[in-house]
Amino acid sequence: MPDIAQYPIRYWLWLSLAIPAGSSAAEKLLSAFDNDPKRIYEATEEEYAPLELSATTLKALLDKSLRKAEEIYNHCKQNGVFLLAPGLPGYPDRLCRISRMPLVLYCKGKLPDIDREATVAMVGTRRMTAYGKRMAYEIAYDLARAGAIVISGLALGVDAVAHRGCLDAGGFTVAVLGCGIDVTYPKENFELFEEIERKGLIVTEYPPGTRPFGSNFPTRNRIISGLSLGTVVIEADSKSGALITADYARKQGRDLFALPGMVGELNSEGTNHLIQTGALPVTDARDILSEYELLYPTKLHSRDIPVYRPIIRTDTSLPQSPKRKGVLKVAQAQHPEAVPEPSTAAPYCEPEQPIKETVIPKDLNGAHSEVYLCISELGEPTQDEIIAKTGLSASNAMVILTVLEIKGYITSLPGGRYTVQN
Repeated sequence: MPDIAQYPIRYWLWLSLAIPAGSSAAEKLLSAFDNDPKRIYEATEEEYAPLELSATTLKALLDKSLRKAEEIYNHCKQNGVFLLAPGLPGYPDRLCRISRMPLVLYCKGKLPDIDREATVAMVGTRRMTAYGKRMAYEIAYDLARAGAIVISGLALGVDAVAHRGCLDAGGFTVAVLGCGIDVTYPKENFELFEEIERKGLIVTEYPPGTRPFGSNFPTRNRIISGLSLGTVVIEADSKSGALITADYARKQGRDLFALPGMVGELNSEGTNHLIQTGALPVTDARDILSEYELLYPTKLHSRDIPVYRPIIRTDTSLPQSPKRKGVLKVAQAQHPEAVPEPSTAAPYCEPEQPIKETVIPKDLNGAHSEVYLCISELGEPTQDEIIAKTGLSASNAMVILTVLEIKGYITSLPGGRYTVQN
């Protein structure tokens, strides 16, 4: 972390506290004072006057106390939070080139050289369909396997699944928060937050202790798109917040991709409209990688994407699917052998044989096998029923159900129920 006595981080902190995140006042001040926060701090009311700032902003700028900045700096130092600001080591140049750049970034985890990485943002609705869930996971997984960094917002739905897919592939993911770095929101993603902190990077422009106010999230979306070469919208209705990120991406000159959806489906309204207005349609990760592989020849390798794709079986037999190397932390399991069909039309039964117990795929273990067994025993349980029986958290249950569904072990049914794939 930069030493507050040697670097102007204290002045960036002071300025970020005086001006709301994403405010145009910051651009006015930086332009007038040569991007020097110390000069802004030392300026007088007369020097501020030509900028026509609001009374609230002017009052905050005239408070020259650095006490709060020092308190935040010390709090961050004691809690393993490192600070980035424009012009200081580690702050991405990509963010310096966007409108209303963040003045301070609070970070936890590992800091890559973002400007040298192939970064892709993935966003979408919190209320995914099974199709959206599957595609979000697969695209994020494959992007990570090919060497890209996946950036999202740690929200429920598409964000969480994209982070999960990237981590399961052994990749690096960045989560951009709409609250303080010491506030876990939503609480269902607590375990995911901790895993990203260990294996990736957590970023926010909001000071420690900032609550997740609704107005924070549209503002933070400019950082998600600003850190990325391109933004992928997986599913979004016509009023989804993901479309705000898409709009930022366009204004920032970033590439925009969208997953095509079924005409007439609510979650497809936003993505299909994006495609109609110029977004590139995406059917898999290679559609995205093809835009950047030549620019990042040492970073991106689409040949590393596994060839396996889950298939929809239309017959009653259970042939073993090809294995997908290194997938999901759980390798492709062998299916239990199917009972052969009788050769005559007569009912087939062998009463002298004992009833078979549920056969759990050999490569499933731990909570994955527990959830599989739970679904098999309960028949067609809801997620709440699975949570009640297994004692898992909602976020863990969602991730495990996603993994089992993508691998073809279970199928989601109308009404939020699940069944074992027979």
